[in-house]
Amino acid sequence: GAEPEGHEVSQFAQPEPNQFLHIYREAEVFQAVHRGRITRQPCDVWLMTNLPIEGLPITQLITTEQLLGIPTGIKSDKWLELLQLAQYRFEEQLPLPAKLLQDALPVAPATAQKLLRNLAIAQPDRWQWRTGPTTVKGGRPPQMLVPIIPGSVS
Repeated sequence: GAEPEGHEVSQFAQPEPNQFLHIYREAEVFQAVHRGRITRQPCDVWLMTNLPIEGLPITQLITTEQLLGIPTGIKSDKWLELLQLAQYRFEEQLPLPAKLLQDALPVAPATAQKLLRNLAIAQPDRWQWRTGPTTVKGGRPPQMLVPIIPGSVS
């Protein structure tokens, strides 16, 4: 998967403005973390920042994609759009064909297939693969996911 990476943070060339920046940026984050009373009782603190804070040791770095459970090689905006569309289709008990993804997201046919495969893996209790009827003579039948209706036998 994608490895987290550092980013440069802005600062001023002169030291005085940087002191003010420190008060309003680093010190604010440091104080917010300690509002959780981490010295009295151990707890997890998640910092969503690209700014290292002196005095707060980093134990793990993760990407936004890892945090949100986005499969490797999938663009986060497309995955989040897919999840919204899939939720609606699931609630309405409607199939989720690759062609719909091509038009709605919009994505290329191969990307639509990749999204469907990853959704089937991510939500195996909600979706199952189906092959639709061939619409073009000699063409490949369309691939789609259909919602698993609780209590139904497939």
